[in-house]
Amino acid sequence: MTKRAIIAFVGLFILSHPATAQILDVTDQDAASSATIAQQSQGGFNPLALREIPPGGAIQDAWDDAPATAGIVTYKHPENTTMKAALREGFVTSIVLTNDNILSSVLGDPTNFASKNGTLKNVLFLWPKATGYDTTLTIETDNGDVLAFYLRSETFNTQNITHTKIYVGDPRPKITPQTPEIVPNIDRSKPDDLPEIKTTEDLTDSLPLWTRESVFDPTKVRQDLEWSGDTELAPKDAFRDDKFTYLFWGTDNDGQKWPAVWAVEDGIDKPVRTRRTKDASYLVVETTGPLTLKRGGKTLCIRPKG
Repeated sequence: MTKRAIIAFVGLFILSHPATAQILDVTDQDAASSATIAQQSQGGFNPLALREIPPGGAIQDAWDDAPATAGIVTYKHPENTTMKAALREGFVTSIVLTNDNILSSVLGDPTNFASKNGTLKNVLFLWPKATGYDTTLTIETDNGDVLAFYLRSETFNTQNITHTKIYVGDPRPKITPQTPEIVPNIDRSKPDDLPEIKTTEDLTDSLPLWTRESVFDPTKVRQDLEWSGDTELAPKDAFRDDKFTYLFWGTDNDGQKWPAVWAVEDGIDKPVRTRRTKDASYLVVETTGPLTLKRGGKTLCIRPKG
């Protein structure tokens, strides 16, 4: 038999014996009900229950019982300091300069870390592109300072509470001397309606305290306040000096949501004069005694320790 005849014979054999894998046996399948056929003929098909991305199981257990302040740190004196920050995959860490703006920033390892300037000039966002790496970050401020950071990237299952927000700088109000202004008679029964009033201490004692202007002296600051009650009304920081109490709300706050402040005298809430700093980050209260903060039926008490 010639080679051409052999090839023709094999071809006829294959065509006369199709592979069983190519045959679909549908004789045992149930026929669609008449209701289903009628529904689908009108275009009524049930939606497909698809899950394109199944649950990842990448929840960090360390956050289960973490307090609301977890992950937030303040470096009050960054001079001659390498500030440490732990970053986590899937998380963004914010660096907030409390007194300066950011001119430029440089990452040592832009391959495994990323950064982005915020809309506010004093905010920088950081996140890791990969885990198990470390690098440095350098920030140049408009005040001429150069800030140094050590960054480390960790996985989702790290046992550490990584940083979510980092404040840099001493959060103290900037109260500068200005010409005092005398305020006309006002209704002291409405503390929320009191205008912003400057104070000075170089005027005669015959003028009330709220018409005097004071140069803030950090050497007289006392960090001896504590609070209790509805903590959602609590400021980010609170301290006092010899004349005033300072409530710090941060540089990215909504001043319209600040609570009303009352001075506590002999166990009774009484109106007290307040004013805001120019950057709207501090509420300065004209008393050093206990305070009551109120908003929407919630109350927070601030008092000196002991």
